[in-house]
Amino acid sequence: MAMACFFIAGSQAQAGGSWSSLKDWMAERWKAYNQDQDYIQKDIFSEQLHETDNSNYSLELEEFFKSTTTSSKSNIETHQQQYLQQLKQAKNQLNHNPIGNYEEKRREDIDKELTQELEQFLAELLGEN
Repeated sequence: MAMACFFIAGSQAQAGGSWSSLKDWMAERWKAYNQDQDYIQKDIFSEQLHETDNSNYSLELEEFFKSTTTSSKSNIETHQQQYLQQLKQAKNQLNHNPIGNYEEKRREDIDKELTQELEQFLAELLGEN
């Protein structure tokens, strides 16, 4: 954008005056532009220095990050160990009680339930008559 301004201003100066006045005018504009850029860069640099003065905050953030990461790793490892323990327990239960035994036990429980319900139903039916 600055170059477009120089080009437009230069065209107008050339139309109205000599090359030397145009050259002087452009040199002054360029110097002013560079001074503005130096000011902006110095301002940015001073902000960075100000930020480094607050290094204790960055240290606190770094310590928080490390402790959080360590805590998270510890929680994940604990959860993983508990999950593996649960899997081992389930495996042991399946090894000690094969599916055939489970099926037989479940069938006995269902037969018991049906017998109790039938007895209760018959008792109610006979009690009404």
